[in-house]
Amino acid sequence: MGNDWKDSGTWTYNPQAGNVLTERFTGKLFDSYFGKSSHPTQNHALKLFLRINLIQVNGKTSARDAHKKRFPIKSWDQAKWFDFTKAVERQANLWNNRFWLMPPKSFNLMDVKLGARTVRPNIQCLLITEIVNSNAHRNINVVNLDIDAIKKRMGTADLSAGTFISDDKKLDSLDVDPGNTHYVDDHGIMRTISNYHVITHEIGHAIGLEHIGVLKSRPYCTFAISLQDHHIKKVTDFLRRGANSLACYGQYDSTDIANNVMGLGTRFEEINAQPWIDRAAMHTNTLTRDWKVSLSRIVPMSVP
Repeated sequence: MGNDWKDSGTWTYNPQAGNVLTERFTGKLFDSYFGKSSHPTQNHALKLFLRINLIQVNGKTSARDAHKKRFPIKSWDQAKWFDFTKAVERQANLWNNRFWLMPPKSFNLMDVKLGARTVRPNIQCLLITEIVNSNAHRNINVVNLDIDAIKKRMGTADLSAGTFISDDKKLDSLDVDPGNTHYVDDHGIMRTISNYHVITHEIGHAIGLEHIGVLKSRPYCTFAISLQDHHIKKVTDFLRRGANSLACYGQYDSTDIANNVMGLGTRFEEINAQPWIDRAAMHTNTLTRDWKVSLSRIVPMSVP
């Protein structure tokens, strides 16, 4: 393997090439590096590198959130900005050590002889998020909410990360604080999820994941997308905004859907490993469907 970085946009699966192992790929969403372990008792590592440019919104008195609602804001000070960027890094790191990939049975290029046994290491999935000022994969505007002015206007002291509706292009100063989310499940029961991390959710979007209702093709979510595609605007609130509707977050759906990190919750599932699966297939010239995901650490296994 060499030190050159290949453009992932030019890659195509080539079954005639057989087993190959490409070490480095660049990409529009992220770069990736496949690192082989130095010992057969250790797993290999697939690292996704995500560069984010967090842009301070200064010199303005108000800003609109993702639902076009206007909020008073103020300029950032250095200390608060430093704390915010560090919190972003911490929440992005919640994606680390969530998934381990098991190679296809036919892929033997990484097999290692260990005495009389042949051992096949698995793949540890990692996400390296770097805050940069240039050459970013994603640029995100960040507003510093004027908390006192908002409390006065709203007549409440109960502000949270959901007060200002952020998205993958705009964050706010409250997004670093874990909060509670609420939804109605498919039995009509009001549910609460604790310690929801907005930024962890948005990092999922940054590496290419849609909302959980889209990922799992849930009926209400699919319907909401169809309504938007057909430019039907007079719809109930939870179906508005298509793939960004509450239906695609898990509203009026099962708790398994809403609890996902790409819904309203904190849970990671096999489907959330798709960015690593896609790149693993690219690095090894294999098919994505042949890779398996484990949510717990698995040691290298003996090959029959």
